[in-house]
Amino acid sequence: MSRHFAYMLICNDNSIYSGYTNDLNNRIKAHNLGKGAKYTKYRNPVSLAYFECFENKSEAMKREAAFKKLSREQKENLISKGGLYMNEGYILKMSNYEEIFWENKEKNMEFNIPFNMDDIKDAEDRLNRFAPYIAKAFPETATSKGIIESPLLEINKMKTFIEESKGIKIDGSLMLKCDSHLPVSGSIKARGGV
Repeated sequence: MSRHFAYMLICNDNSIYSGYTNDLNNRIKAHNLGKGAKYTKYRNPVSLAYFECFENKSEAMKREAAFKKLSREQKENLISKGGLYMNEGYILKMSNYEEIFWENKEKNMEFNIPFNMDDIKDAEDRLNRFAPYIAKAFPETATSKGIIESPLLEINKMKTFIEESKGIKIDGSLMLKCDSHLPVSGSIKARGGV
């Protein structure tokens, strides 16, 4: 299935450009090489500020036209709220080392999970089967006998903050899974590959 995008860019003069593409990454590269559009040719580098994804070109181009009719304030408001498939507002804050808090708006929705406990047990057995090889190939994992797991840390201050700010009581412990401390670089993908 092809995808089509209506997007907005922030140019180096702080103006906002709206466009359409069916290849978002290459289109942004083209803009930054001065080949994307007359408007952005002398206003690069540009950065992606917002996009929405559509199943057909017609819908995406209609949305691009709607972007162009918005006032500067309306565009900035849309950008600050983030797109359907991304939230550049958060990405910009992270890239500027600003503090953020993101909460999943779909946290209480029910989804049909395409796997069951047998699948989970099968994955665990597979990881255990490959563990001796991983320990030998990656000595950094020897202490865990080749099992790739990130440490869990109890985060009591965050728990207190959430309880006080939301007016709720969290039973049990609040834990942080520290994938940043995995013993082997890229080991999340390695684990998934196994």
